Amino acid sequence: MSYVSYTARRSLQGGVSNGDPVDLTLGFSAATPVHRSFGTVNVSTSGAREGVLNRIETAWRVTTSFHLETSRPAIEQFVHSVMNAETFTIDFRGTVGSPSDPKLVKMTSRSVTETRRTSPGPAATSAFQMSFEVVEVGA
Repeated sequence: MSYVSYTARRSLQGGVSNGDPVDLTLGFSAATPVHRSFGTVNVSTSGAREGVLNRIETAWRVTTSFHLETSRPAIEQFVHSVMNAETFTIDFRGTVGSPSDPKLVKMTSRSVTETRRTSPGPAATSAFQMSFEVVEVGA
């Protein structure tokens, strides 16, 4: 399983106060790394090129596993608490008690995409997943 650790800020659920640390077990179906470089390339009149590299960052395109609607309040509390570039910890393979590769990250944009599905049949259940991008802090 995987988890996130964050500070509750928005959409607070019962028993959680503003500023409380929260650990949330949250499955991920995808975590794709994206490596970006930031800098400039100068071209002289003769065509020679010289590059200046300012920084390299590692971002992750993340999609949660499908979760039942009963999990929505806790997951929305997490997303709403970090979507204004607040720092949090994400670990794609570990647990809170046994971390594997925790990363300190920030959400890169203020948008989260939600996908919904409903299973067919008489006992139809609704589930949702969320996709967003984070960038490693200090990477």
